[in-house]
Amino acid sequence: MASIRFYLDEDSMNRSLLIALRQREIDVTTVSEVKREGFSDEEQLLWSTQNNRVICTYNIRDFSKLHKQTLAKNQAHAGIVLMHQDFSIGERLYGLSVLAASFTAEEMLNQMTFLSNYLKNNV
Repeated sequence: MASIRFYLDEDSMNRSLLIALRQREIDVTTVSEVKREGFSDEEQLLWSTQNNRVICTYNIRDFSKLHKQTLAKNQAHAGIVLMHQDFSIGERLYGLSVLAASFTAEEMLNQMTFLSNYLKNNV
């Protein structure tokens, strides 16, 4: 069973979060690190799937729609984590850490979840 590997999209990229996740030995990369700034949401989801990475985004509306469209076409994605912009770095770190410890990459296949499900108070 493979561990979850995260992909932070353009909206959710944050250097402090990136460093903190890596200090906890969580595999994470960003749109800027793989030079994919400016690509469409569809292209970002496809890249994350091809690279077995769960995409993390604030773009709830568009990625909810993409999730439904992907499944309706009998296609797959590696997983989507939807986050709210008002979450602190600590909340994002905690939620992603809990998620990574709770599920395998295989269990995240075709799953869309809200990061708030993994916060202490279920914000």
